[in-house]
Amino acid sequence: MRKLLFVVLVLCGLVGAGSAQTKVITGEMTLSFGYVTTPDGKKLSVAGVRVPYRAELCRLSTTAKPQPSPVSYSPRSGENGIAATKIYENDSPDTFATPGDMPSALDDLILVGATSTTKWTRITIGITVDIQMPFLVRWRVWDNFTPGLGAGVQAFFNEKADFGGILPGWPPTGENEYWRLTISLTADPRYPTGFPVPVPDNECFFATQFRSTQPNGEGPFNYAIAPVFCGGGASIGSSEDLFWYDYEDGGANGVYAETEQDYYGGAPWEANVLAIIEANAGGSTSQVNVGNIIVEHGTHVGGSALDLQDSDDFYYELGPARTAQRVAVIFEALAPTGTLRSVSFNCENAMPNPWHNVQTIEMFNYSFNRWDTMEVRGVTKTDFSFAISTGANFAQYVASNRRMRTRVTFSGREAARSGQPRVVRFDKVTWTVVTQ
Repeated sequence: MRKLLFVVLVLCGLVGAGSAQTKVITGEMTLSFGYVTTPDGKKLSVAGVRVPYRAELCRLSTTAKPQPSPVSYSPRSGENGIAATKIYENDSPDTFATPGDMPSALDDLILVGATSTTKWTRITIGITVDIQMPFLVRWRVWDNFTPGLGAGVQAFFNEKADFGGILPGWPPTGENEYWRLTISLTADPRYPTGFPVPVPDNECFFATQFRSTQPNGEGPFNYAIAPVFCGGGASIGSSEDLFWYDYEDGGANGVYAETEQDYYGGAPWEANVLAIIEANAGGSTSQVNVGNIIVEHGTHVGGSALDLQDSDDFYYELGPARTAQRVAVIFEALAPTGTLRSVSFNCENAMPNPWHNVQTIEMFNYSFNRWDTMEVRGVTKTDFSFAISTGANFAQYVASNRRMRTRVTFSGREAARSGQPRVVRFDKVTWTVVTQ
């Protein structure tokens, strides 16, 4: 398997004070072609649908680390008051780009809480631009992958959506820059609650293509535009460390063969495109607060479960029972009643004087009566927020009596500063549960 050359954009942050002013471009794109699919397989045309967009210029920053966004939030103004929830998010600070010769690529996405009736409300991607010129962006979504078909043969089937439109030329991105593009799919009165994209098993295959301005989306590929990737893994949903680079047969042709699978050599450069998919929340989205805390290893230093409800610098704190001893704590809560659609765990914590350098997040699997490791991540000295999705198996992490349990364990050795307290502090611990 060949490994692509790439330019590393180590940490992406919007340009702030003390540097050039952030560039923001807003406008409205009219989709020139395309369709989406109803749960019963009927194709609905989206040609002529108005799609507002916003593009922000991101630049290299070796210090700024944007905080992960909450899993769900209130609707933005001007978008019909539709409450949205993120069903996929790969938007880590570890952002990197190809050299600009990739106008067509496909990635596998495991969404959170998607169903046959899910409607997509926003799509966010990252792109680099070599030459300022108008271009057409095309998105395609398939539900199934069929291995064993070989080179030159499309390996993805059961297409759920295929649409695109023409965007104006934007200034070229510098060596350490990219455009972060967000489009809204709820502004047009024909689709006021979003585009139906039925993905009943939560897994889909998401392709982005950049082409010339031929309105039907079948024009020549535009090699001056390329997608941006994010290492570190998705924070909501998941994606394997691979993608399909449309390069066989002399260049991009829109056919994604299984032999075009590629990667960047593994961590920390996981081969996943920068992408955020947001959907009509439907049902009811609840923040579930901690109801009980069990300290497995360590000692309780201060605070209570009430201090975990908001990110407000009021902390629940733990320390080691003995010097350098590991700390482990179990948080428990009760999920709301109703039919579950998704479950995710949200945490904000820090270890100001670290004596450990690894934290392991586990969730109790009631179907198999075991602790499942959901994520292993580093320890930060300052408050840092993260969200962990339970993916398509969310129901396994909620007991018949609605109980949910998450364990956070700190381990590994780090040279702590002598004479200063050793404390793990939690600012916010909650679950986000969507029910119907």
